[in-house]
Amino acid sequence: MRAAALLVVSVCTIACARERTLSPPPMAPRVEEPGELLPADLDLVVRLDVARLRALLGVDAPELVSQLQRAAPSDEPDRETARLLFALLLRAEAVWIGVRPGLDAELTDNVIVLRGDFRKQVPQPLGGEPRWYRGRDLGGNLLRFDRDPPRLRALPAVFYFRDPDLAVLGSVAEIDALDLRIDRGDGDPPLRAPESGLIALAARLGPLKEKLARRAPVLSGLLAGAKRLEASLDRRGEAVRAQADVLFEDSARANAVASDLREWQGAASGAGRQWLKNVQIEPLERHLSLRLDLTFRELSHALHCFRGSGC
Repeated sequence: MRAAALLVVSVCTIACARERTLSPPPMAPRVEEPGELLPADLDLVVRLDVARLRALLGVDAPELVSQLQRAAPSDEPDRETARLLFALLLRAEAVWIGVRPGLDAELTDNVIVLRGDFRKQVPQPLGGEPRWYRGRDLGGNLLRFDRDPPRLRALPAVFYFRDPDLAVLGSVAEIDALDLRIDRGDGDPPLRAPESGLIALAARLGPLKEKLARRAPVLSGLLAGAKRLEASLDRRGEAVRAQADVLFEDSARANAVASDLREWQGAASGAGRQWLKNVQIEPLERHLSLRLDLTFRELSHALHCFRGSGC
């Protein structure tokens, strides 16, 4: 009897061991739209069409990578991570940057999502200070790299990489949110920037208005009652089109701001600022839409004005 019992236990042990050995690989996280990988707690999202921007600026990516890597300070403690990020950025086709604005850049929680051709750009093992641990396989050719918290809050503390086309870097405060979003495919939908334009952004204006109140009180006053902003900048032939849509709490506030802007437009579009007359201001229910078309020469002139170089 005892021998029979031992035989049964042995067979079960072997069967269980075989079952563990033959268990399927981890369920691959679903990655359909890179912008959907941003956590929902980030209040400002910027999308850059870097492939078109490089073409517009005439940038040669490999040469620029070499220049930036040579120019990187040799005493930078996290130089290897900086070199990796440079390489990914300059070979990306599109980049999404989500932030929860902090007191300054070094304290700003952030996630960067990049889509492009990253073959041979991620060394094994990764360097960095602190060093990155060995990548963990999440399935679907997606690896996750972690490390101890870096010395600055805003620096990357988690790195997802799908060879050859996807990379995600997040600061330490976003590790749990990224785990929920990518590893477990859960969480609320993120803020999405418009999918058109060379540069596009979306922002929840509640948190941002508090910071603008100290630095730009006039602009902060105009945005009173505003909830959300979407904006984009794109090239139209030999001109540039900038457009923005601001969502207010009610239509009365949208109309009031439109009236204030038209009054300011009439007063400010005097000598040297004729381009301001091109701004189209259109309230529609709770939305206020702004659109401006400028030639490259007018754009350069407008930038001089904003920089305080004179109009």
